Amino acid sequence: MFTKKKKIILTIIILTIISIIFFTSHTKYPKSEELDLSCNKCNLIFLNIELLRADRVGLLNPNQKNTPYIDEFFNNSIIFENAISPSGLTYISNLAIITSTEVFFNRHNPIYPANDGKLIIDYIPIIPEVLREKGYTTLGINVGNILKEVDPVSLMKRYNQNNQKIPELFNSVSDVIRRYKKQSPFFIHYRPSFLHYPYKRSINDLDTRKSSRYSSEYYGNIIELSIPPTSNTRIVSGPYNTTNKDDVKYKVIVNNISMNLTNSDIELVNNAYNDQIRYIDSKLKEIFKELDQIQNTIVVLYANHGEGLFDNGIPNHGVGYQSNVHVPLIIKHPKIKEQIRIKKRISLIDFIPTLYEMLNISIKHKNQGISLVPLIKNGQYNRTYIYVGQRDHYGGLESQYEIIIKEDLKLYEKRMGISELYNLSIDPKELNNIFFSSNDSQVNQLKIQLEKIKIESLEFRDEMKEYIKSISQEVN
Repeated sequence: MFTKKKKIILTIIILTIISIIFFTSHTKYPKSEELDLSCNKCNLIFLNIELLRADRVGLLNPNQKNTPYIDEFFNNSIIFENAISPSGLTYISNLAIITSTEVFFNRHNPIYPANDGKLIIDYIPIIPEVLREKGYTTLGINVGNILKEVDPVSLMKRYNQNNQKIPELFNSVSDVIRRYKKQSPFFIHYRPSFLHYPYKRSINDLDTRKSSRYSSEYYGNIIELSIPPTSNTRIVSGPYNTTNKDDVKYKVIVNNISMNLTNSDIELVNNAYNDQIRYIDSKLKEIFKELDQIQNTIVVLYANHGEGLFDNGIPNHGVGYQSNVHVPLIIKHPKIKEQIRIKKRISLIDFIPTLYEMLNISIKHKNQGISLVPLIKNGQYNRTYIYVGQRDHYGGLESQYEIIIKEDLKLYEKRMGISELYNLSIDPKELNNIFFSSNDSQVNQLKIQLEKIKIESLEFRDEMKEYIKSISQEVN
């Protein structure tokens, strides 16, 4: 039997354990007067990991072990647990993020012209251009399976000093950072696309390099996915054994979506994707070592969109399900010495204005994003909705959609097909469409909000036309 004294001691121990668990597992909002996020003339690095899903990053999903080096480097950072990309398609999401505008303003949308055959998006200053005016050296690097020297849809051609040409594949991004740190302040946007099919990197012997079959930069194919123009479906069968480093590890066939898939087929695709993440993580390790030696540097890790991996029956990307649009956003700031977790759902078009505020940079032009600094400091976020979409003619009518997310409700309106409504708090994987059983007033409110977004974007277009006219007059 416990004595009274032992009971008191046991109670104190239990309460202490509960307190520790509580205070270490909840979002921390330091008092605003205690948190200084200003960082004048700080270096800035973007790690835009093409197609990286939030649920495959250890800091966002402890069940995943794909990203040990990312998790270690960004442990004491600002972690946004519910960041939403503006689109599930590469060129649309990249343009919206880097210009901090809704997805209406892109190169394939004819209703937003400026003048002289140009589009409004061609006139919106992007962050490397803004930083160059402030004395920064800027550089954009595309590297990976599909990206070319200069990628027009991501505005990479506007990143580099005097439009200098960048090699398609850098042997070592660490060497680039080592060279650029002598030109501080600098801005580097690194965009690896190794998560994009075809998968060409193997995780085998990645760190130890015990096998002579693999060179330091090429590890043999792990999986080769060949997509005919009429199909977006990737089907995997196998694996089969091979001793030749140039052979694919898994046999691949491509067919339409009606083909039956086994769980093992889907598992193989997921395993290949996870292997690619581990490859990227190991390459980032080399960059992290270099960054640890540089002071006054903000490092942002994010993804422009995710990948379906057969969730919701979607093999790849270009749609608006969470597998495509729930992405990582983590900001490592030199003044942040502990982990800050933000649970509020936010739009990825807001992180560029956030960085402008951190760097104490005022911009002349307007954008549609809002700074996340008040949210980081004290939980205030003035965005009442998050918009996701693909409204142009790229990919045909069947690929067009609009999404409005307000609190936990997500309305998914497709140009062709039935409407969908999900409650993300109780159905995060979007398995139960409640559109036809929902309250009509809720749906109507979301549809009204969609129309308001369109009106706001038209107003923004007119404001940008006035801005373009003003800068044209200054030039003349």
